[in-house]
Amino acid sequence: MPAHLFIRTGPNSGEVHALEGDRVVVGRGMDCGVRLSDAHASRQHFRVERRGESYWLVDMGSRNCTAVNGVPVDEKELQWGDELRVGLTRLVFLSGGDVTLLGPTHTQAIQKTQTILKEGSSYEMVGSSRAMRAVFDVIERVAPLDVSVLVTGESGTGKELVARAIHRNGPRAEGQLVAVNCAAIPGNLIESELFGHEKGAFTGAGARRQGRFEVASGGTLFLDEIAELPTESQAKLLRVLEEKKVTRVGGTEPVDVDVRIVAATNHDLRAEVEAGRFRQDLLFRLEVVRVEMPALRDRSSDIPELAEFFLERYRSKADRRVANFTDEAMAKLVSHAWPGNIRELKNIIERAVILGSGSDIRADDILLPADAPHGEAGFETLAGVERRHIERAMALADGNKKRAAEMLGIPRSSLYDRLKEYGLG
Repeated sequence: MPAHLFIRTGPNSGEVHALEGDRVVVGRGMDCGVRLSDAHASRQHFRVERRGESYWLVDMGSRNCTAVNGVPVDEKELQWGDELRVGLTRLVFLSGGDVTLLGPTHTQAIQKTQTILKEGSSYEMVGSSRAMRAVFDVIERVAPLDVSVLVTGESGTGKELVARAIHRNGPRAEGQLVAVNCAAIPGNLIESELFGHEKGAFTGAGARRQGRFEVASGGTLFLDEIAELPTESQAKLLRVLEEKKVTRVGGTEPVDVDVRIVAATNHDLRAEVEAGRFRQDLLFRLEVVRVEMPALRDRSSDIPELAEFFLERYRSKADRRVANFTDEAMAKLVSHAWPGNIRELKNIIERAVILGSGSDIRADDILLPADAPHGEAGFETLAGVERRHIERAMALADGNKKRAAEMLGIPRSSLYDRLKEYGLG
């Protein structure tokens, strides 16, 4: 049984091509065995050769290279699940033994090859690195199960996107996905926000209000920054998870709720338990399954694909014709450490599209922190100083936004605004 190429994205998205014979050429040419409509592909871009029991990709002198799993190659043996990049087209290599995955809608093929997210990459979970394949594999296995999931990882890695993927591909997809940022709600209001309140429960409570648990009933409740939940509220959350009932603030009658919990944090909750800041029994309830999101610096092979994804998004909004990144610009992106992870990358690409000029994104359009603008005579701007100061505070606070805000002497809400502005998560 021959191997197949499944075209995941691009003008020919959804097509499946059997690799018959010992040599199949892929490109825009009329004589190609797999013909692409992608204007960025060469006439003969690459070929796939069968050598014994293995398949090899050979670049045919293409004008903008062929990449396998984000890495440009001249020649490489292909493995099941490898993603091939040609211009704006992504193809996935499936060996003959796995061709049964290709159903009429290709849903299973999509799930098995770097994304289980229906309708392509609408949630921005883009990547074909080994680290992201592991993430997709866990999501695929846990999504159909109605169990609690804890998503961990640094700020800006895309933890909420995991929650969306689990919800959309799970048994509660028809219900609501309700997100709560536990760090952004003042401690004296968190219980009212989660559990609701009765009229007159406190000053300003002029009417009964449903909490997020009630609103999410039948769906999924995403508790972001769960480590920031006050200790006294953790016990009440645990009781709700155990009894599946909430009692509104100021009320006496319990209300049945039926939600799936996905929680997220950028902290080591086991260390928080040891420090007495987080309940161990609550951790056990939340961490039935853990999904660890890798930092962008640990999946740098995904940067070209992510950059092109955001370029495609923002060039239409900016009403600017931008074809691609120059090699120098892409090299600059790949070599950066990305402390703000994907959120920082997204902001950098958006800025480059809006402020750049020309038909391609050039290296000098990519404004990284080290390139921060300086005023007259090399004097650093206030924005540059503020960004570095916030980065230092976040590092000293081990990523704890509450403590960082206290160190900086600003409200937590102000810190959140600045973190988003500077792409620091």
